[in-house]
Amino acid sequence: MAGWNRPKYGTVLLNVTQFDSKCLFCEFGKTVKVYKWTYQHKKLTTPSNSLEYSSQIAFYFRFEDNRLIDFGVCNAYLDKEEIEQLST
Repeated sequence: MAGWNRPKYGTVLLNVTQFDSKCLFCEFGKTVKVYKWTYQHKKLTTPSNSLEYSSQIAFYFRFEDNRLIDFGVCNAYLDKEEIEQLST
């Protein structure tokens, strides 16, 4: 996750989106927040400087009485398309 931003390549963040998903492994069924970002490395030579890359990660949060009491990283979750299929 930390390797996406490369200043020597002129990394430009293009977009960040968020969607709700479900954990598939350690916190099975728990709602997680997925964050997906797209970026380009503008200092690379053509055509590599026009490629769009993406990364994503999810976090889970647990609140009680409006207080955060647990959180973590989730690496096994449903993609946005899979969540949409389950909703139909």
